[in-house]
Amino acid sequence: MKALLDAPGMQSPISAVIAMTLIAAAAVVVVTPARADGDPSAGKTAFANQCSNCHTTTAGKNGFGPSLAAVFGRRSGGLSDYKYSDAMANAGLTWDAATLDEFLTSSTTKVPGTLMAVTITDAVARANVIAYLGTLGVARATIARTATTPLPHGPTATELLNAASDRDNWLYASKDYSGQRYVSSTQITTANAARLRPVCIYRSDNIAATQTSPLIYKGTMYFTINEVTVAMDAATCRQRWSHTWALKDGALSKVNRGAALKDGRLIRGTPDGYLIALNMQDGSLLWSQKIADSNAGQYLSMPPLIFEDRIIYGPAGADWGSKNWIGAFSLETGEPLWRFNLVPDPSEPGAETWSDPRALQHGGASLWTPLSLDTSNGVLYVPVGNPAPPRPRSPDFFTSSVTAVGAIEYAFCNPSRYPPCAM
Repeated sequence: MKALLDAPGMQSPISAVIAMTLIAAAAVVVVTPARADGDPSAGKTAFANQCSNCHTTTAGKNGFGPSLAAVFGRRSGGLSDYKYSDAMANAGLTWDAATLDEFLTSSTTKVPGTLMAVTITDAVARANVIAYLGTLGVARATIARTATTPLPHGPTATELLNAASDRDNWLYASKDYSGQRYVSSTQITTANAARLRPVCIYRSDNIAATQTSPLIYKGTMYFTINEVTVAMDAATCRQRWSHTWALKDGALSKVNRGAALKDGRLIRGTPDGYLIALNMQDGSLLWSQKIADSNAGQYLSMPPLIFEDRIIYGPAGADWGSKNWIGAFSLETGEPLWRFNLVPDPSEPGAETWSDPRALQHGGASLWTPLSLDTSNGVLYVPVGNPAPPRPRSPDFFTSSVTAVGAIEYAFCNPSRYPPCAM
C-alpha cells in the first residue's frame, strides 16, 4: 500500500516488485465489499506497517506521497505543496469512505493513469485503514481548482487563414484549411537528406501507438497519445506540460489523431466521448462537454477543425454500429451549435438511398481523418467512413463519401447557395 494516494513515480526496484505483486494478486483474488465500520486501532497498525514509509499524518509534511492528514473531504490532487501525477490532479474526486474504498480496492481502476498501483483485496483491512484515516481530521471545504493562468495569444483567425504560407508554425493537422499538407521549404533536399540525424527524442511513459498529427506554434509542439496531451519544446524535446484526461465513461478505442489550436485554447476529443479545451499555456482544463457515447458505439478520435468561433467535430465507431454526425461547437464553452446527420434520420434527405431502413439506426459513417475547408465560400468537405455493416451495392448516403456541408450554419451544402457544391 505504498504511496497510498499517488506519487509521481517509483524509484525503488523493491517498490516496483511490490506493485507488480499486488497487481498479480488482484487478478486471482475475489474482492469483497468493504464493511461500513472498521477498527481505527487495527487500521493505525496497518498504516504504520505498510503506508508510513511514503505517507505522513502530519499536516504540511509530505513524504514520497502526500500527507494524509485531514484527507477526508479533500479534493484529489488538492494539496498545493505536493506535485501530483496528472491523472490524480485531474481525477475530480472528493475523498470519503466510498471513494477511498474504491481507490484501495484498485487504484488504477478508480484513477486510470495513476503511477502508483494499490490493491487491498481484504474488505476488513480496507475498512480498518479507512476508519483510521477518518481519525486524522476533515479537510476544510474546498473549491474545485479552476484554470487561473491567462490564455496565451493566438493562433489567431488570421494566422489560421494564412497557415499555408507559414514556415515557422504547423497550425492544423493537414497544415492549413485546404488540407494540402505542404510547406515551401528548401532546407532539406535530395542532396542532404541522408545526413539527417536526431537532434532530440521525446520518451513517453504512455505505452501506446502514436497516430497523432503534431502541431507547432511559437516553438512549442502539441500532440496527443490516447487520453494524454503533451506540450514540449520543439527544439529540445523538453516537456513543458502534460495533461491526462481521467476517463469517466467507457472507451471503445483510445487512439487519438490530434488536436486543434486557436486563441490560447487546445481542443481535442477523448476516448470516452468528451470534447475538451485546455489552456495552451499550462495544460489546465478550461471546459469539457460530453458529445458522444460508447453505449451507442461511439468514440472520439479525429483532429478537430476550428473556424472562426466554431469547433467542427464528429465521432467514429462504425465498427461498433454507431450512427454518426458532423457538428459545430462553441470555442468559448463547448456548447453545441448545429449538427448534420451523416446517417440520416428516416425523414431526412438521403434516407431513401438505404436499402434496409433498419440500418439507419446504426449506419456507421465514422470520422477520424482531418477535414478540409473552403474558407471563401464557407464549405466544409467531410471524408466520411464506411457504413455498418458494409453493403457494397447500396449507396447508403452519406457513408464512404466526401460530403460538402455549410460550415457556418446547420445546412447540407446547397449548390444554389454555395456554387462549389455543384462540383
